[in-house]
Amino acid sequence: MKAQNAELQKAFSIQAFPTLMLCDSGGRPYAEAGFPDEMNPASMLKLLDSQLELKSARDAAFAKAEKATGLEKAKLLIAALELVPEASVSSAYGETIDEIAKLDPEDTTGFVRKARAEKALAELESEFGELMGKEKIDAAIALVDSFLKEKNPSGEAKQKAMLFKVFGLATKEDFGKAVEVTNELIKIDDSTETAGMAKQVKRQLENQ
Repeated sequence: MKAQNAELQKAFSIQAFPTLMLCDSGGRPYAEAGFPDEMNPASMLKLLDSQLELKSARDAAFAKAEKATGLEKAKLLIAALELVPEASVSSAYGETIDEIAKLDPEDTTGFVRKARAEKALAELESEFGELMGKEKIDAAIALVDSFLKEKNPSGEAKQKAMLFKVFGLATKEDFGKAVEVTNELIKIDDSTETAGMAKQVKRQLENQ
């Protein structure tokens, strides 16, 4: 059961427990639902019925895309994917992403590059978490360094990877180096959500 849950956590990029994922017969999530404050059969059924509307919207968007060709179809497929849980797109809709890549080989929308970067980050997060859980902190930090060198991410994708390194360094209590990496992260783009998180982390590090 633990192994199964670990695989599901990785496949759907689960960050909190419990998480309710609603999937079609192919295992592709079309909604991620929270839980009602008053949880009982009636409230859960009401919640699930409301989420089914999201599946109908997704399916209608995919059907519309099937009637198009070329770049127009790629854009319609992207519009369909924007209706499903963002964290699951790169992991559960790989075939659709590959189709978009063929329809838009120049990646004029930038969608494919972003989706593949998010998938790589999700894999990094999973491996980093496993190493940290085993208290292999140096190996976890080295993993991030290798990722940055080999994948050469840019923008917020790079910032997210660097933030993992900050957490590793902070766990080692190497607060000076952690602050240094945090400053480098923020300089990339101080307007992103990740930069905002890094600023909060930096304040905590400076108080150590």
